[in-house]
Amino acid sequence: MADENTSTGELAVVTVAAGPPVWWQALAGPARLLAYGLVVLLLLGLLNHFVLGGMGGAGGIGAALGGSGGLRTFAVAALIFGVGLAFAAYLWWLSARYFSAIRDMPADKLAALKDLPMALPEGTVRAVIALIVGVVGLPILVFSRALDLNESIAGYINGIVTGVFAYYFGTRSATADAQTARASVKLADAARSEADQLRAQAGALGQVVAQATSAADQATADKEALARGGRFALELDRLQRHAKAASSLIGLLDGTLPGLLPAGARDALDKANSVLGAAQAISGGVDENTLHEVAAAARELLGKSPLPGLIEKAAGALPLVGTLGPAAGVLMVLGLGWQLGSEQYQRWVARVLDAPYNPQLIDPGYLTAASAGLCLERAPIFARAFAEEIRSQPQFAGELLDLALREDASDRLWQRWGGDGRFASRGEATDGLMEFRGLLLGERGRADIDTSQIGSVAARLPASLAGAAQPTPDEVNAVFDARLGNAPGSAEQRGAFEALVLLTGELRAARIDPLPLIGEVLP
Repeated sequence: MADENTSTGELAVVTVAAGPPVWWQALAGPARLLAYGLVVLLLLGLLNHFVLGGMGGAGGIGAALGGSGGLRTFAVAALIFGVGLAFAAYLWWLSARYFSAIRDMPADKLAALKDLPMALPEGTVRAVIALIVGVVGLPILVFSRALDLNESIAGYINGIVTGVFAYYFGTRSATADAQTARASVKLADAARSEADQLRAQAGALGQVVAQATSAADQATADKEALARGGRFALELDRLQRHAKAASSLIGLLDGTLPGLLPAGARDALDKANSVLGAAQAISGGVDENTLHEVAAAARELLGKSPLPGLIEKAAGALPLVGTLGPAAGVLMVLGLGWQLGSEQYQRWVARVLDAPYNPQLIDPGYLTAASAGLCLERAPIFARAFAEEIRSQPQFAGELLDLALREDASDRLWQRWGGDGRFASRGEATDGLMEFRGLLLGERGRADIDTSQIGSVAARLPASLAGAAQPTPDEVNAVFDARLGNAPGSAEQRGAFEALVLLTGELRAARIDPLPLIGEVLP
C-alpha cells in the first residue's frame, strides 16, 4: 500500500505481511503426516534395496519374504520400528498442537496437566498405543502365513492384540462409568456444598432479619420513649407553671377575696405538688403511668384555677383599651408589665396601682418645665389652686416641678402656699401634690410603652380575646393615666386586679409568661 507524503513529496511504501492461505492452514497437518509416511516408505525402499536386496538377491523384499526366515524377521522388525517412530512423531506433533491450543489456559488448570502422560488429555497415550498395536499386529496376523510365522508366535501376537484391545475398550467403558460416577459424586458434593452454603446464608439472613427486627423494635421503642418524654416534659412544665400561679393566688386571695377561690382549689394544689415531687425524683425513663398522673394532676389543677374568675372580676376595674374587650384589656396591661425592664416595671406598678410616690421613679433630667406645665393644667386641685396668672409665670412650672420631686414636698408646699387660702386644708394640698406627681410619673412612663411592645403582647393574646385592631401607645397610656383609685368598678374588682398585678410580679421572678398561662385556663 502506497501513500503520498504531501509535506516532503517522498513516496512512502508500507508492506503488510500476509499469513498463509486458509486452505493451506487446513491442509498443513495432513500434508505433514503424509510427508512423514513418504519418508518412512523411502527409508523402507532404501532398506529393501541396499540391505534386503543385497542379501536376498534380485528379488528384493518380496524375495526376502519368500526366502530366509531371518531376513523376513528383520524386515518385520524394521517395519515395526518405523511405525513406532512415526507414531512417536505424531505424539510429539499432537503435544505441540495441544500446548499451542491451551496457551491461554488459567495457571491453576495448567498446573493440573503435570500429572498426565505427555501433558495430553486423559487417555490420549493409551489410544495411540492401542492404535500402534492394531496397526502393526493385525497385518502380521493377516499375513502370518505369508511371513511363515510359527503358530505359537501368531498366537502370542493374537493374544497381545486381543488383550490390548480388550483392556483399552474395557478401560474406556470403566473410565466412562467411573467418570460418570465421579461426576455424580462431584455434583452431589457440589449440591451438598451449595445446600450448606444456602443454609448458612439462610441462617445469616435470619440473623440479619432478627437483628433488623430487633433494631426496628428498639427504634420504635426509642421513638415512643422520646415522644413520651416530650409529652412528659410538656405536661410537667404546665403543671409546674400552674402550681406556681395557684400557690401565689391562693396565698393572695385567701385573706382578701376568698370568694374568688373555687372549691377544691387547695386540694388540687396539694395533689399537684405531691405529683411534682414524685415526677421530679425520676432519674430514668418515664412510663405511661407517670405521664398519666402528671397530665391528670395538671388537668385537675387547671379545672380548679381561680384565674378565670379573677380575670372576669378584674375586667370591671379598668377602662377599655382600644377595641379590646374588658378581659383582653386586662391581659394587655398584665402582658406589658411582665415584659418591661426592671425600672420600667416599677413605674408600671406605680401607675396601674396608684402606688405611693417614689422619687427614684422620676428622673429629674427627663422632665422639663414645659412638661410640668402640661401636667399642671391636667391636675384638678393644682389647676384650681393656682390661678391662670400664677401658672403663666415663666418660672412657676419649673419651681413647682422641683418642689414636687423632693421628699419633703408636702411640707414645702404647705409652708409656701398653705396660708393664703389656696387650699381648703393641708390634706387637700397633699392630695393635689399626689395628683401632680401621678401626672409627672405618667409623663415619664409614657416613653416606656411603644408599638413593638404592644404588638408582642397582642400576638400572645388568646384568639378568642383578640381585638379587631391593635391598640396604640396613647390608648394604653390613657388607661394607665386613669389611675386605679379613680377607675370605675367596685372594691372587689379593684382587689382582683391588684391580685393579678402582684401575681405578674411573682411570675416575672419565676420567668413564667402569664399570657399563655391564662390562655390555658380560659374557656
